[in-house]
This record gives sequence, structure tokens and C-alpha cells, in this order.
Amino acid sequence: IEEGGYSALYTSEDPELLFTTAMNGIVLGHEGVEQIGNASELYLTPANLHVASLLGTYTLTEAFYRDEQHLNSPLGTIRLERLRRGGTLKSRVELLLRPDAIVYDNRSIYHATVSINHFAGSERHYTLTAEGGLQLSVSTHHSIDIEVGKRFPFHIVTDHLLLVEGEDDTISDLGTATTRY
Repeated sequence: IEEGGYSALYTSEDPELLFTTAMNGIVLGHEGVEQIGNASELYLTPANLHVASLLGTYTLTEAFYRDEQHLNSPLGTIRLERLRRGGTLKSRVELLLRPDAIVYDNRSIYHATVSINHFAGSERHYTLTAEGGLQLSVSTHHSIDIEVGKRFPFHIVTDHLLLVEGEDDTISDLGTATTRY
């Protein structure tokens, strides 16, 4: 189709199948079109929780604006370099954490406890339990093998964090940010 210069419409409820055959996708919801984009755009900058839920797993945790440049969260204080929309001081938001935002780092002072360690060929998939019972999903290289019940030190790749704000579950990209533990 691409070589001939033709367009085609293909519908699927399986995003993985869709993006192996299509360059772009349109996400439809109850109110109509929610977002249009390629797989990377939809994954990295979903318009809302419905779009985020279609492409991969995530963990939501609450955070509060400490001031215009900082969010307080169960995972530490996050310094914001830029936001698409501003929040009022002390207002509550939710952080959306994808598994690729959490990276093993044996020098980090922040850690969670391994609840599940699943070997999957070239990777290991972990479920971690952080302070307050927050469950996090993480994938690492298979050589990083930490037993269930042991500490898993990590840092957060903050350019993968997203904010969920408002009653319509609109998502904002945090852009470049730093996390202090």
C-alpha cells in the first residue's frame, strides 16, 4: 500500500497489531476522536488516560504542587523545568509512571522491594512495592536478577513522567524534570 501511494483504513482493538501494519493511528472514544498519531506519539504523549491505557501499562500515584517549580510525590520531590499547563499551589495531580521511567541504579538511595521477579528471555519483569504500598512495574536486562523480598534501587527517568489533571483526565508532559530522593 505504501509503495503504491494508497491509503487504507484498518480497524483493530489490538494496538500492537495495529502499529505493526500502520504508520499512524486514530484513537476513538465515546465522544469521538481522542488522539491521532504514530505509536511513539500515542505512548509518550497520550492525550488522556484512555489513550494511555491502550498502549502499555502504567502506575498512577498522587502528587501535589509544592510551588510552581516542584511536585511532592511518594517517590520524592520532582523539580519541573516546564509544563504545558500550570497547577495551583497545593493542588493535587496524578503522576503516570510507565515501566520504562523506572531504571535500576545501584547507586541510588531510593529503592522499593521486589514483589515479583519474572524471567522473560532477554529481560526480567519486576513488580516492586514502594513506600506506602505503591506498586511499580519495571523491566530490566536479564542479567539484573534481584530476589523477591530484596531491595531494588532505582532512579526515575523524569522525561517519561506524565501528569494527569482535571476531571477529563487530561495528560500533560512534564518535559525535562529532575527527581530528588
